[in-house]
Formats: sequence, structure tokens, C-alpha cells
Amino acid sequence: GGKVLAADEAMRACSGEAAGPDAEDERHPCARILRGMRASEPLEYFAPLLTFDDIWKRKLNSRHVDFLQVDLGAASMLSLLNKGFSNFFTARQASVFAFRVDELWTKADLKAVVEWLDKFEYFSMFKLVCSGSSQAGSFSYYGPGGDNIGPTTYLPVSGVDFDKAIDWDRLTLPQDVLAFDLRQPDIFRTVQLGDSSCDVDEGLDEETCAKDGSGSCRGGADGAAPGRPEQLRVVRSESRALTLEWRPQPGGATPETYTLRVDPGAMEDSIEHDGFEMASGVQMHTVGSLRPDTEYTIRLRAVGPGGESEEASVVHRTATELAAAAAVALYDMVEGLHCGMSSTEEVQPAGPPPQGQSFFRDIKDSNGCRARCDDNRQCVAFQVKSGDACWLYRRRPREAHLSGPRNDAGWECGVKK
Repeated sequence: GGKVLAADEAMRACSGEAAGPDAEDERHPCARILRGMRASEPLEYFAPLLTFDDIWKRKLNSRHVDFLQVDLGAASMLSLLNKGFSNFFTARQASVFAFRVDELWTKADLKAVVEWLDKFEYFSMFKLVCSGSSQAGSFSYYGPGGDNIGPTTYLPVSGVDFDKAIDWDRLTLPQDVLAFDLRQPDIFRTVQLGDSSCDVDEGLDEETCAKDGSGSCRGGADGAAPGRPEQLRVVRSESRALTLEWRPQPGGATPETYTLRVDPGAMEDSIEHDGFEMASGVQMHTVGSLRPDTEYTIRLRAVGPGGESEEASVVHRTATELAAAAAVALYDMVEGLHCGMSSTEEVQPAGPPPQGQSFFRDIKDSNGCRARCDDNRQCVAFQVKSGDACWLYRRRPREAHLSGPRNDAGWECGVKK
């Protein structure tokens, strides 16, 4: 049990004449409280400790939590996270975790909590209210700190040098910190929506562009095309997919989109510029539906209001595909059974019907469905009805989902090990 101070209500109920003439009787519930009130030490009682891990497992049945706000105070935050939240975060069962930093916190306290969240691959950011936004008051907002305080944007706290990047003495407190699950990239659209609502793009164009000797914007002036993307490279190579990384040209106009062309196959795509990575500027994109052991040429251009940049390119060969037996070994396979997961657990954008990254009407066998799961970084499980369609899922099901009772001929379910 844990030691906590007795409630004022209990003492008020037992003091004076409130409890009646029998309160001094040893058999009366107030007798022990009255003795404690007369003692020199504070009145205390023992209560059982219940961690959030216990609540999550027993009361919430280990379900996923989309948004969790916890305010434990600077003195106990890290200790209680270690003691009571480790299982919850290890299972990656929170999409967004929020807490408030007030005047009792120090820079070292915040750094320790952020580093703890970093270990579980949660990216922490300050939530900043944009009081001067042109869209202030134009829509309803609810979040940490109360109602109708938006719109908001976010300032990264993870991955920064605390000593150099954060001026604690000038930081306005209290501040809300939100930690986003890095394995759910769709969540980070919140950041881009916030930047748009806060007029961040307009502010950057007017105030932070690189200046030349005459005081005009250099390379970012109205009408200028973005510079050629830099450091284009393949950071992950698979048999049917390649993950690319690049950076926009520094000092130039900010791209709005990128045009991508992949040959052979003449595949073309338009990719939105990711404004979230403001510090590093790193952009990432995964090209899927490729052929194994094939050399591809990938060409990329940045696009802005002023036109299109010169072309950046990279040549890379996809990996050799694993034999069917080896591919099956990467999954726990069950025949004649649904995975037992809902549509809310599908890879986004969700389906059916009839197309998308999570639902494929044209894939009618387990080998094709498994290959689609391998192509998608978010996919952790798939189910296919032979001769019909394939579904992909982004969350690992509990073991109970694979043990029935929904048995159907023609269904196969695969969960990544």
C-alpha cells in the first residue's frame, strides 16, 4: 500500500458533535480518526496502489488509447512513468500522450521525461497557441488547457540539444507537451493542419526568408522556382518497395509538392512537401508495387508557385524476393479464421470499398496479400478471403483474436512475428 494524507472531509465528519456522542467508542468508525487528529504527526492511512498499467490491463482490457493526458508534477513524473506506465508504452497503446510543464519543472526534469518517451519512439513537441492567427475563433477546439484556445502549432522538443535550443529562462510557463507515436505517421498531419491554421507558412515567407544585400528575399522571392532537391538516396530497400529520403535546397523557395517518376514502368506520383520537419527538412516517401531484383531509375523535381526545379535522380536495384516458404516464416499464419480486427485498425486510408492502401479487391490469394503487407511499413497483419479480396491492418491483434470463434472456410490470417 501507499501512505497518503487523510481526507479533510473525513476529519470534518468526525470532529465536534458531527459524529454524535458515540464517536469516542472504540467500535465507532471515527474513533481511530479522532486519535490520529490528536497525535502530533499528520493523520495518515494506507490505501492500495494501482498503477496505470494495472488500470489499462484490468479496466480497459488492454485497449488502444487515442489520447491520454497525465499531469503528475515534475517531482514524480519520471518515477511514476517508470513504475506505472512502462507496459502501456512498450505495447505502443497510445497515439498521443500529453502532459503539462509548469513553474515547478526544470529543464533537466523535462529533458529526462522527453528522453524516456524517446526510448519508446514517441516524438515530443510543445503545443503553442497562435493568438494572432487570422483563423482564431473560426472553429471549435478542445485540448490540454481547456476549450476554444486554438488554433495551435507545435515546436519539436525531441531530438534537440536542450542546452542550446531551449532558453528555459525565457520560456513562458505553463506549457503543454504532446508526444506523438512515430509509428503512426498519419498523426503528424495534425502538425501540418496546425501550421496551416496558424498562418505559419505566411509568417515564414514574410519574416524568415534569406535576405540578400538589398534586403530582398534571396531565392525565396515571389515567382521563384524551388531549387533542385538535395541528397536524394534510398534508405530502405525491399523486394517490392524502396524508401527514399531527400532535402529541399536550403535558402530557396519552399516547395509545395514534388513530382516523382519511376522507370521502368513510367510510374508518376505527386508528393506533398512535409512541413513538419522544419529543423532538418528531411522528406521521406515509399515507392511500392515494384518488381523484385530490378534496377529502377527514380527522378524527383520540386514544385512551387514559381515553377519546377531541375531534376534529381538516383538508380537502385530492388532486393531479391524471399522464397514463398521463407516469406511465410515471417508470419504467424492461421487458415479458416478471420484476424478479428475492426475497420478502425486498417492501414490508412481505409477501405473498403473499393481501393486504397488497406483494401485490395484484385488480390485474391494469401501470397499476394502478404506481399502487399510487406510493401506497407504500417502493416502488421493481413487477412484474405480466397477468391475475393485482401485487407491490411496496422495493429497487432491480441492472441485471443487468432483463437476464434469466427471460423470460415476460405479465410487466411497472417500476423507478423
